[in-house]
Amino acid sequence: MQGVKVAKGLQAGWGTCSRTVLFGSTPYALAIWNNLIATGLGSGNIILLDATTGTSISTLSRHTGFVNSLAFSPDGTSLVSGSADTTVRLWDIQTGGVVRIFLGHFTPVMSVSISPDQATIASGSTDDTIRLWNTQTGECYCVIDGHKDRINSVSFSPTNSQLIISASCNKTLKWWDINGHQIGPTYEGYYAAFSSDGSHFVSWGGEVIMVQNFDSGVIVTELQVPGNSFECFCLSPNGKLMACAMDHIIYIWDITSSDSEPIKTLVGHTRRINSIAFSSTLISSSFDGSIKFWQLDVPSTNLASTDPESEPLTPASITSISVQSKDHIAISSDEAGVVRT
Repeated sequence: MQGVKVAKGLQAGWGTCSRTVLFGSTPYALAIWNNLIATGLGSGNIILLDATTGTSISTLSRHTGFVNSLAFSPDGTSLVSGSADTTVRLWDIQTGGVVRIFLGHFTPVMSVSISPDQATIASGSTDDTIRLWNTQTGECYCVIDGHKDRINSVSFSPTNSQLIISASCNKTLKWWDINGHQIGPTYEGYYAAFSSDGSHFVSWGGEVIMVQNFDSGVIVTELQVPGNSFECFCLSPNGKLMACAMDHIIYIWDITSSDSEPIKTLVGHTRRINSIAFSSTLISSSFDGSIKFWQLDVPSTNLASTDPESEPLTPASITSISVQSKDHIAISSDEAGVVRT
């Protein structure tokens, strides 16, 4: 847990940064389950954080390369991780131990997902394949090589353990059953994800983000993307908001509205964002070595919000820290004479 610092916090309105957590290594991946955040670092460690306070709970240490992707099991008892060390690992959250290691990919694992019934793990790699793993035996029982290029994202339907969606660098988006057979047509898209109820899927194809009905494929809405430096996107649990990271900026859309323009722009990170995830707030991780918590309430007409302390933070050893659990506040002072909450 060394090197994890709650750098600041403030009372925040819609779209402002309420807390920043600094790491001694770049955070690459985020996953959220209830009040628990998992952050995958460039060091190979996985840090578990309290989603309310940002404080570190425990560290999972076994990977020897960047942790590129994380996914909690539906009941929150397990965590799946995919790493640049080519392995997929299943963790017991209660003990912090590795339940199983899945070996078979030849190059970095970029995306992982676990089925709703927790029987199967899907992993996508830069070796151009998707592998399906039995969580009980560790066996890779199916290798899918239908994309012919690096796999950017792979996800189980949140409501159907037999259905997988994947997207690749060759701009193909495909559906698969649990035995690796393609279902239905091939769509265009570099990245794809399900809505939380499984009724819609979201894809990015270069110019717009499209939300489509799963059953019919009908386009529900198209969101105009400002620029081409796309990094990642996610949907809010209630299905109303879409967040998309472009370089170091986050854009928010109301996908229930007919307006294709973002309703909010979140500015605070100083380097490229690599992962975002919704809980009661929006959380983002960046190559600036931090994750940020963004307050989400009722949208206002103010379209731009900036983290008021978004300048790069100079590293200095913390000399003291105090925690006020009642108010969910941590106060620290460092050798540079800076006090942060």
